[in-house]
Amino acid sequence: MERNNEMTNQEKVDLLPQQYEPKRFNRWILKIPGLDSFYFKKIKLPKFEVIKYNLELIKTFEVEMYSPIEPSSVRHIFNLAVQNAIPEIEFNDLDAIGNKVSKWQFLNCKISNVDFGSYDYDDKGLSTIKIIFSFEMINVE
Repeated sequence: MERNNEMTNQEKVDLLPQQYEPKRFNRWILKIPGLDSFYFKKIKLPKFEVIKYNLELIKTFEVEMYSPIEPSSVRHIFNLAVQNAIPEIEFNDLDAIGNKVSKWQFLNCKISNVDFGSYDYDDKGLSTIKIIFSFEMINVE
């Protein structure tokens, strides 16, 4: 029996790194209602800080996204800010083949700050929007 040079699915899985592979900063997906996931460029997840001798979660996270011409993300961000209630935003770390490594659910979110950037005739870069979200609850799986 002659075998072609294509690998079987099991052979591909066997080549993947084991569970001790470190996570990569560029393997993630963010889900915000009404916005395509590929718009997002960066996310800065919440952090803990010691405040008056107590470890407290700072209930904000930051997102930087590309601003496409159509559909207008600017219009959608304005609408989200005006309605001031986003029930759930989800962030997922991914492994090498796109499986979820961890899931962060931010519940009862609000936009607390938006920076639509500045325009400059000398800048040929892509237009981005920076958003700071606050949240009431978080679930991490």
